[in-house]
Amino acid sequence: MPDIQITPYASPYETMTVSAYIDAFSGAPWFDVWEPQWVADRLTWLNSVPNATSLVALDKDQVVGGLFGYAKPYKGRLDFEIAELFVTQAWQGQGIGKTLIAELDRLPQGKDINVVHLLTARDSTSETFYQRLGFTRNDRLGFLIKRRPSRSNGSITGKGCGGLRQRFFPIATSPSDR
Repeated sequence: MPDIQITPYASPYETMTVSAYIDAFSGAPWFDVWEPQWVADRLTWLNSVPNATSLVALDKDQVVGGLFGYAKPYKGRLDFEIAELFVTQAWQGQGIGKTLIAELDRLPQGKDINVVHLLTARDSTSETFYQRLGFTRNDRLGFLIKRRPSRSNGSITGKGCGGLRQRFFPIATSPSDR
């Protein structure tokens, strides 16, 4: 593997991390279209949840990948959900994703994590990657969604995640707001 440094995500990396995320998910198997503000909102939120772990992979001073997730209690244990793992297309297949996941075990809270889980596309190169790292498909569980009618133009107002917080989790400013 190239000389890659794994470091905690910080705001100076935001622009590069957003670009790396968009690059990674615009290729196979996803072919997703992401607006930079959507990515910034998502990663800001993921970085702010309790027990968050947010890491970036750096080649010199360039972000080439990232892992964003969080630990949560479940039945008396601590589980970790990888919400986002991405590596830019140019760097895929060079061990960066594997290194990011391995870093979870080296973190102080890693010793307390019982299970690591994630969602990925079935029967894809992504699923094969995770299976090579010891993840298994849980055929007992299903992923269900319900599409909701649009209630806005899809944009989130405000800088970063602040607009998202205000829209979905308004802060009570007086007793009458509670």
